[in-house]
Parts: sequence; C-alpha cells; structure tokens
Amino acid sequence: EINGETLMHFRTRVGLFVEDLVERHRGQTVVVVAHGGVVEGIFNHVFNVGPWQRCEVWDHNTAITHFELVEHPRREVWRLHYHNRVEHLIGLDV
Repeated sequence: EINGETLMHFRTRVGLFVEDLVERHRGQTVVVVAHGGVVEGIFNHVFNVGPWQRCEVWDHNTAITHFELVEHPRREVWRLHYHNRVEHLIGLDV
C-alpha cells in the first residue's frame, strides 16, 4: 500500500517531468514510453487533480495515449485526443 505522502511525491515528480518536457521541446512532437502509473500521474497533472484522486486511469499494456499542448490564450492548456488505444496490437499472435 502506498501512503498519501509517497503518492503525492510521485505525482509531483511526474508533473515536473511533464513541465520540463514542455519547456525543453516546445513546438515539437515528443513520444514518452512509460509505465501505466506514470501515465496515470500525467493524467493527474494535466487534469490538475489535487491530493484526493477519485478515479483511477486504467491502461492496457502497450496502450497509446495522446495529449496535445494547446498554446492559445482562450483555450485550455491541454487537449486529450485519445487514451488506451490498442489498434497496433490487432492481428498479433500473443
């Protein structure tokens, strides 16, 4: 069991990672390969979830999630295009 302090520390680290990517790669396409827990942390950061998360983000193994940073003064900062896509696995003998 993960305690609340450990979870918030992890979520903070993931959020700092996302913000660092934004600053270092502004205007570029970035691909991140990560564990599902990191993907959940990215959701928590992008959706500005506070210390009381009320919904888990569930992922298939090797699923693809696509966020876009929108730099427009009258728009939200992030756009979620899709989450948990697994079409790339169709037809594989696993």
